[in-house]
Amino acid sequence: GYTNPEDVKASADGAHVFVTERSGNLLRVALATPNRASAAVVASGMTAPQQLFLDETHHAAYVVEYAASGKLWRVDLTTGNKVALLSNLDHAVGVVLSADLQSAYISEQTTGPDGGRVSRFDLSSGSRQGLVTGLTAPFFLTWLDPAQSQLLVAERDPANRVTAIDVAHATSNVVTSGLP
Repeated sequence: GYTNPEDVKASADGAHVFVTERSGNLLRVALATPNRASAAVVASGMTAPQQLFLDETHHAAYVVEYAASGKLWRVDLTTGNKVALLSNLDHAVGVVLSADLQSAYISEQTTGPDGGRVSRFDLSSGSRQGLVTGLTAPFFLTWLDPAQSQLLVAERDPANRVTAIDVAHATSNVVTSGLP
């Protein structure tokens, strides 16, 4: 009964997951009753939300929108209130935050001269630092190491590969290719 689910993250309590639906929702789902009818809508009204980053310590989720002028939302998991932290993202898909919650790393499937890109955003100023461009349909992001020195990004069809990004040096290398 879910409407095009995009991402799912397990809650620290082990009893719930959070799900983004392309139709615009962030849901909280009890694993004991995982059907859509039992899911609680935490927030709605987003445009094609994609990857989410959970910060349960501060009762927050960060969600990017896949839109020509998409946003990075901070959603209060208790009240459902949304605050737009960034705007004018170009078809954002992936998001992770730094351990200190001061920087967001976002993948965008741009059609402009950058091609697909991954950037670091300072959340206090909104400034962008480009890390890597020329990616093919970059998708979700994950940290490769606890020190948060490298990101992994899946590049979808036709690249069908996983690329590592060195965030300190703004370089990348293909980790594996020829994936289905």
